Amino acid sequence: MSASSERLQRLHELHPKEISLELDRVYSLLEKLGHPERRLPPVVHIAGTNGKGSTLAFLKSILQKAGYGVQSYTSPHLVDFKERIELSRGQITEGQLCFALDQVLEANGDEPLTFFEGTTVAALLAFASDPADVLLLETGLGGRLDATNVVDQPALTIITPISKDHEAFLGSEIAGIAREKAGIIKQGIPLVLANQVDEAEAAIRKISSDLEAPVWQEGKEWQLTRHGNGPAEVDLGDRSYEIGHLALAGKHQVQNAAVAIVAADYMTGSTIDQAIVDQGLNEAVWAARLQDISTSFYGDILPQGWKLVLDGGHNVAAAETIADWIKTEADSPVHMVLGMLSNRDPAEFLAAFEGTLEGLHLMTIPDEPNAHTSFDLFSRVPGDAAQEIGLAGTLTSALESIAGRADSDKGTVIVCGSLYLAGTVLSGRA
Repeated sequence: MSASSERLQRLHELHPKEISLELDRVYSLLEKLGHPERRLPPVVHIAGTNGKGSTLAFLKSILQKAGYGVQSYTSPHLVDFKERIELSRGQITEGQLCFALDQVLEANGDEPLTFFEGTTVAALLAFASDPADVLLLETGLGGRLDATNVVDQPALTIITPISKDHEAFLGSEIAGIAREKAGIIKQGIPLVLANQVDEAEAAIRKISSDLEAPVWQEGKEWQLTRHGNGPAEVDLGDRSYEIGHLALAGKHQVQNAAVAIVAADYMTGSTIDQAIVDQGLNEAVWAARLQDISTSFYGDILPQGWKLVLDGGHNVAAAETIADWIKTEADSPVHMVLGMLSNRDPAEFLAAFEGTLEGLHLMTIPDEPNAHTSFDLFSRVPGDAAQEIGLAGTLTSALESIAGRADSDKGTVIVCGSLYLAGTVLSGRA
């Protein structure tokens, strides 16, 4: 166990619940540590159900290409916890992380503190001591009571598309979920808003109006126009940007890129040019989002010409995005390898793929006690979810089964259902 892993384990043990949405513990700890949240570079605070990570990745890449020193905070990590905290010169080091965690543990003592609260405060300490031009801060869950929502005066807020997710904590009504996400909106601070369903838009607009926060919404204050297979266009009125090639796959990424462009335009004072935007969009990095891993050793198991794709999508909106990609870009036949946490409904997730899958291979996420077992999944999956449904002990065995029965020169295997599963794949443990 690494030094930082030992400290992270101590944080895990400070609170009986992994998630407990309230801010009193965080405010108390920040006060003991001299309020690092008041010593941050200009903050862009990002909330939403889907697309917030991809939007952050595009925005970070554009700003970096424009010469800005960019910090970022994301969750969860896929392989190594240090992925969550990017300083202006790259990922936080082991020494920097241990130093920040030691400060948190010493100041907190034995007081209750959730893992996300403790690690968020540690991240804020690291950001406060790292010179940078901007901090991109992604919420963990919700917004209003999320541990990241301690920044009183961000430079900008962003809300990406909202759908149902984490219903045990955020409720099952879209308007209520939107109000929780809109908790990041601050008095007078501009909000960049992706296109929303009517209930979410109304809730967000009401809060923005009450707080006199200017709203720049897709389809209202700015326009995104798609031109078939050609470049899309972001129209801001007196200026516009094209969206050509994107580093991240899927038609849905056009919207995420557009939101990032609007945010970058504001944060740079409208000084970015098209060449910088092109470079940023072309070189953005965000793992496990329709990520082609055909050249990995897992991909080598499949016949030549077959594609292996990894996606951490786990809710209905993500399933619809993956299904759309399959219908428009994947080679048939299509097989899915699915692993999910026990708080997810596989039948609900799989509804988006009706009539699409030749094979569905169910597996238990390795080393994850909160995962559905493959037998659990099998008992919850509709019998018509795929032409063939089977259990897989490992990803390797699933791919070997697919390869052994393949009779086509081309095909696609999508591994999805959980970011935790994606992490085990990227670390070679699946």
